[in-house]
Amino acid sequence: MITEKIGIIGTGHLGLSIIQKLLEKGYNKNNLLLTHKNNPKTIKKLKQLKLTENITTNQILINNSDILILTIPPQNFHELDKLIFEKSKIIISFMASITNKQIQEQTKQKKIIRVLPTGPDTILNETAIAGLYPPNKKVEQLLKTLKIEYYPIQNDTEMNIMTIAACLPAAYSIINPQEKENKKAIQKFAKQFKYLPEISLKAEKIVPETNQEEYIKKMSTPGGITEEIVNSLKQNDSLYIALEKGLRRVETLQNDMK
Repeated sequence: MITEKIGIIGTGHLGLSIIQKLLEKGYNKNNLLLTHKNNPKTIKKLKQLKLTENITTNQILINNSDILILTIPPQNFHELDKLIFEKSKIIISFMASITNKQIQEQTKQKKIIRVLPTGPDTILNETAIAGLYPPNKKVEQLLKTLKIEYYPIQNDTEMNIMTIAACLPAAYSIINPQEKENKKAIQKFAKQFKYLPEISLKAEKIVPETNQEEYIKKMSTPGGITEEIVNSLKQNDSLYIALEKGLRRVETLQNDMK
């Protein structure tokens, strides 16, 4: 079990799912700090979890945590601009599309590890699949505690593909992944990321049988990659085109952060 002090910046759907699972696995809540955007639903959930005293500011959280977990939307990345990172930290970024290099430049920290999971609900029900880049024993220990199955990522190109792969459960809530053209789409992208067919098969099993719109909503952020892919599919684009649009959205978000 992780014993270091953990700070979670951005306690929305994803941040809450990580917190709930950590506590469920026996993590000491006195070692946890968190920040959020005053969303009424988040506040209600934090009260239920008896974590209101763990709420603080971003700067206090940074100063008093050994491991920082970033679960803010990539569009809000610049919120970190005015924060001071004095001591060496492990920073785990769950932000889609923001590269390790961009986070390093922003925080002046060396230990940046990116984790891209399939969504909040999959973390809660222990069916999550994630990409991990680069490997890190402490982060791997955390993922094992959370019961998140992870794949080793070799470079930013593979991580970009993993970013759209994490959206597949939402996509498969709309289309049939077993259709021939959809299988072909996965194989085309697999030329850049060998684990994609395996992840695709697992993503099929994650899709809920009911409340699929609510499931998609929890996986999506306004202006994000999942939203881009889902909207494309709802416009009757093919899976290949939808994933291409998702990949372009990843690249756009990366360029916007430069």
